[in-house]
Amino acid sequence: MSSFQGAHDFNIESVVQAQNYIQHVAASSKTPLEQLRDNIAAGALHNSAERCDAPKCHIETRVAIQEEIVSWITHGDTSAQKIMWLTGPAGAGKTAIAGSVAETCKKKGLLAASFFFSAYQGSANRRSKRCLVSTLAYQLTLHDSLGSVGSHIFSRIQRDPAIFERRLEDQMEELILKPLRQFRASMKGSPPVLPKIVIIDGLDECGVDQYQKQGSSRCERKKEDDQVEILSLLAGAVKDPSFPFLILISSRPEPAIRNFFSETITEPVVELFLDDKYNPDADIEFFLRCKFADMRRRYNLPPSWPDKETIQILVTNSSGQFIYAATVVRFMEEPSSPPQAQLDIILKLPIRDAQSNPFGPLDALYTFVVKSSPDPRLSVLWIHTITDRGIAGSLSAFFWRGLLEALPGETDFILGNLSSLLLLPPNDDRQSRFRLYHKSFIDFLDDPHRCGDLYVGTKARREFFIRRYVRILQDQRPAYPVSSQECELFHKEFFQLYVSYSLTLEDRSTDGGLIAANVGCVHGITVGRVAAIGDGVSGRSAGTNIACCHLWLPASWMGGTYGPCRGLVQLPKTSLALFPTYNHLTTFVVVVNKWVVSEDGSEVRVVSYKYQADQPGRSKKSIFNSSRLAGIA
Repeated sequence: MSSFQGAHDFNIESVVQAQNYIQHVAASSKTPLEQLRDNIAAGALHNSAERCDAPKCHIETRVAIQEEIVSWITHGDTSAQKIMWLTGPAGAGKTAIAGSVAETCKKKGLLAASFFFSAYQGSANRRSKRCLVSTLAYQLTLHDSLGSVGSHIFSRIQRDPAIFERRLEDQMEELILKPLRQFRASMKGSPPVLPKIVIIDGLDECGVDQYQKQGSSRCERKKEDDQVEILSLLAGAVKDPSFPFLILISSRPEPAIRNFFSETITEPVVELFLDDKYNPDADIEFFLRCKFADMRRRYNLPPSWPDKETIQILVTNSSGQFIYAATVVRFMEEPSSPPQAQLDIILKLPIRDAQSNPFGPLDALYTFVVKSSPDPRLSVLWIHTITDRGIAGSLSAFFWRGLLEALPGETDFILGNLSSLLLLPPNDDRQSRFRLYHKSFIDFLDDPHRCGDLYVGTKARREFFIRRYVRILQDQRPAYPVSSQECELFHKEFFQLYVSYSLTLEDRSTDGGLIAANVGCVHGITVGRVAAIGDGVSGRSAGTNIACCHLWLPASWMGGTYGPCRGLVQLPKTSLALFPTYNHLTTFVVVVNKWVVSEDGSEVRVVSYKYQADQPGRSKKSIFNSSRLAGIA
């Protein structure tokens, strides 16, 4: 009888799913173009499907600022100012302007490449520096006018398939600067007409990649470190004579970015700050009049609706922030009440600190919308969870419904009234994600001085997530009825859910009876793989700590593929069978730490197991991470 009979709840460290591992090791079987494509953030391109609903400037608005930017792009090659910084407060329309400029430049053949960062929506690789250089390089390969640049890029990838794991500085040198130098050296006759601009939007939304191991004495990197690294990279690129492009960077004036442009960079920079100079009030008024004209036609309202005084009040309340006007329009277009009723609500909202707080009208609007939910606090917890960069990743709204709903239909009940702030995909949509219309809403919820009693601290957010996460372990399925195919889809995403922290005994106490009754016997498992030296890979590891799996999931979840504990022993055997052609894989080690938690959670008994499988004919080199008491996550 197996020693693991009847056990459940495993924690996996340092394990890579077989198919992912094969893709990594067998990268040489792919063409360089395919390898490059696998390492880009496709959703970050200005015209990606992911950005189909991204804000763009309304026709005939922000004309002056767009003309100034495009003029600099068109004639800037004769100027020493190779970088432009477009900045301004939250909600001023920076991303809309950058997107519209990118579209204009694309039509004119001026756009070389673009990357639109996004912290709270879209793919996870849009909130990190990891894919920035490779995504820019990929776009350069698409330009006919750049001729051999693409072939030079592919040659670099073929020579070093691991280039995507190098520092950004090295990636820039190998994937962009060297190919451009080779292209320039090979040019004969008159130089071709080249694209002129690289656009980087939302730099302040770039998060941080942590590389050092847990427990390291080194200080953790902050997102500002990665942002400054990107700025230094771009500033270095424009100094290279072979780099023919200007760079437009759009971001909020965060301290680290502002200090870089004011103190660190040595090259002259064009700075455009979105303030009254560009007359945002006139653009906001024009935008509102256009939207009100649409409503008049749709609802057969009189030509005088709304009156000039009302429009002026809304323009004043905007304080130059397009996001306020856009939110007002979305709120008025909700089908729950006629537009005039919605407009009356907006005009009567109490505004705190109207004189000292430029966000006062926006905060009042956000507060009213959130409190229109039947359970405002729960709606805030939902929003924090589905936008948490450490948890959310790129998971679908279908998945979040399954994970967070305590009762069927709770999503629409809790979030239905927030449709002016959050896009809710239809219930039968299995792919789309929840999407915030603007990051300023999260800024509002994160500031207790702005959101008041709607503020929810990190401890409460963590506890909410833990309770819902453990409930899925207990019930083994979502709260609402799902077909077998939908259940498989849900569990597939559940496997992808990355929990950035481990549940501790303290966390268990928040759900006392659940752990004692259903998760009393807990196993932890560590899986390690080792590469032999001298087999053509220079001792390079087969890769550890790439992904997490949870083999404690009941067999019924995965159609019997991975059983509770019998699957634990079968996993390394099955995995090794998939790796026979990769002769550098010599050892597959499993270390199991078993502990039994007493009913009151005070006592933990630990027993260790070890499973080792060695590939015949290869030297043994057993290296593995020591297991840790990580609880359920």
